[in-house]
Amino acid sequence: MHLATLLEETASERIHAWIRPQVSDARGEARPPLESVAVDAEAALVLSQAGAAMYFRAPEELEALLVPGISAALGAGFAGHYPGDGRPRGEIETFVAGRGHVT
Repeated sequence: MHLATLLEETASERIHAWIRPQVSDARGEARPPLESVAVDAEAALVLSQAGAAMYFRAPEELEALLVPGISAALGAGFAGHYPGDGRPRGEIETFVAGRGHVT
C-alpha cells in the first residue's frame, strides 16, 4: 500500500507526526529531540514529505487480513477473534520514518 492510501484509510482519528525541531530555541535553550503533533491525513502526508515520522493505526481491512493469521502463527489463534461473533480482534500500529529517525 502507498503511504497516501494508508493515511487516508487509517482507523486512527488523528495521525501523529513526529517532527525534529531545531537543536535549540531562539534563546539557545535545548529543545526536545522530537515534537509530536496530531494531524489529519492530508497534513500528515505533507509533513511526511518534509521529513516527519508518522505513527497511526493501519486500515481496518489490513488488520482484518493480518491479525488473525499472526495470532494463529503464534499459537494464539483464539486471541485473534472476538468470542461469539468471530470478528477479528487486534490492531496494527504503523510507524513510517525516514533515515535518521528512531522510534
